[in-house]
Amino acid sequence: MGFTLVGTQGTADFYNAHGIKCDFVNKIGGGRPDVIDIILNKEVCLVINTPKAKRNYAEDRKTIRKACLKYKVPYITTLAGALAAVKGIASVKGGNGGEGSVKSLQEYHSLIK
Repeated sequence: MGFTLVGTQGTADFYNAHGIKCDFVNKIGGGRPDVIDIILNKEVCLVINTPKAKRNYAEDRKTIRKACLKYKVPYITTLAGALAAVKGIASVKGGNGGEGSVKSLQEYHSLIK
């Protein structure tokens, strides 16, 4: 779809091993630039953060979420949410997101009778 993917080591390795180009960025505290640096520098337009339950991910999640909120970068925390977002982006980029065809969940809910 024309996006450049950026991931920390494990994520970048996974995508690259499966034929999907993904650039590498350091984890928080792993050297510069790190995840927070690219958010602060407005080098990303969407963050998908689904960490494993290792090391101090609770603090990392909190730091990433705060940076995304402060710099108005959309932030997704589940694979289901990421898949839905990617499908929605693909639909809009494919010409299926014209006036009135994209709705919020609340708008869809209001249509239920």
